[in-house]
Amino acid sequence: MIQIENVTKTYDRKEVFSHLNLTFQDKGLYLLCGSNESGKSTLLYMLSGLLMDYIGKIYIFDKLLKDMSEKERERMRKEKVSIVFSHGNLFSCLSTSENLNFQSKKKLTLPFEEHRNISDLSGGQEILLALLHEFSLDKEIYLLDEVTSELDENHVREVMNMIARQSEKSLVILATHDKRVIQKYNSHIIDLDERGKRNTTHK
Repeated sequence: MIQIENVTKTYDRKEVFSHLNLTFQDKGLYLLCGSNESGKSTLLYMLSGLLMDYIGKIYIFDKLLKDMSEKERERMRKEKVSIVFSHGNLFSCLSTSENLNFQSKKKLTLPFEEHRNISDLSGGQEILLALLHEFSLDKEIYLLDEVTSELDENHVREVMNMIARQSEKSLVILATHDKRVIQKYNSHIIDLDERGKRNTTHK
């Protein structure tokens, strides 16, 4: 599904990755771990086609990302790849139920009161709402950026149960430094503090 070959990324002459090699299979949950400067979020942006300024090759759906036009990358994100941030991907002008069913082909219901303003939701409810919506679109790849970092134990459990179920049919890559997640969901862990500094391969 995704192949990263000899990728190097720098910011202001500071190296983030050096000759990074990674392979992600079609399905499953992968955790991107590391310090705040290890490049977890940067790698998600690169995989989504939002950040193209790097050296090396990234293949996604058997296509070289740099060979795609901007419109092709936009279509890929619309149809096949979703990226969700820690604050959720929500529209403040829409109600909770309107956010949930936006562009969804399924009629979905919330596990909490509907027709509320987004500003009335807790951080955990925002993430649950965002993930419920995105997972309803049944895309092939989900890129999740620190979606559990500000959640309490109960919401972490709910969110990770949703993510684990989705990873049975999609590729889910979660950037995280949350030890609660790393200790429990540790079958595919990629430590960018280690792998980003030398030529290594993870499968």
